[in-house]
Amino acid sequence: NCTLTLGERSKKVHVQNVRGKISFELRDECDGWSLTEDYLFQFVYESGEEITILSHSDSWEDSEGQLYSFDVREQNSYEPVSIYTGFANLPPESKVGEASYAGAYNDNLKLSDDILFPVTYTRAIIDAAEKGEKFMSKQLFVNSTPEDALKTASAAIGNKKPFNSDIQIDGVTTSHYWPIDIAYFKTDATQATPDYQIQMDLHDNGVVTDFLIDYGDFTIHATISDGNLIENPDCS
Repeated sequence: NCTLTLGERSKKVHVQNVRGKISFELRDECDGWSLTEDYLFQFVYESGEEITILSHSDSWEDSEGQLYSFDVREQNSYEPVSIYTGFANLPPESKVGEASYAGAYNDNLKLSDDILFPVTYTRAIIDAAEKGEKFMSKQLFVNSTPEDALKTASAAIGNKKPFNSDIQIDGVTTSHYWPIDIAYFKTDATQATPDYQIQMDLHDNGVVTDFLIDYGDFTIHATISDGNLIENPDCS
């Protein structure tokens, strides 16, 4: 679980405060990985208005990084609940890469063969960091709306650092982490400015203990508050 707070903001932004919580649950399912994500954002504006954004998603990614499925439920203070599901596959599991939606969206997206799904992307960053590489740019598909699902994710990888936080969670946090800065662009972007950036402290087991989401005009800071290790299943 991570706790959210408002970071820096420009004078033209009317957001006065941000509160919230993010929780992740990643499970080894023998043939792949299941990930449950819950987001709660509460934006407080200078006018006193408050807007709450809730999101819940369940996704599964096969161990080869070629199959991906997702179920998403989103809502906020002013719009009705949006529920959508989807399935994506890449060669050789299919002749062509494609993502299909149902529910609130009924779109089909073509996927290039070099697309990575979220767990595979994170593992690729860790592999690059362990090899001493300083930069990695990949095409990424995430469990979002058809308009926002495809990204070019460019990661700058810093030198490994000791993890000296007061929050030490047995089996979850490790002794060291890499500072990672990922810039997310739409795949058809023509400008050098990303949609958003995330700076994170990434451990070699995939755990992120601290991250900063930069939207340009303001930032949101998230810090790990608690967690526990889930036992691996017997896959024999």
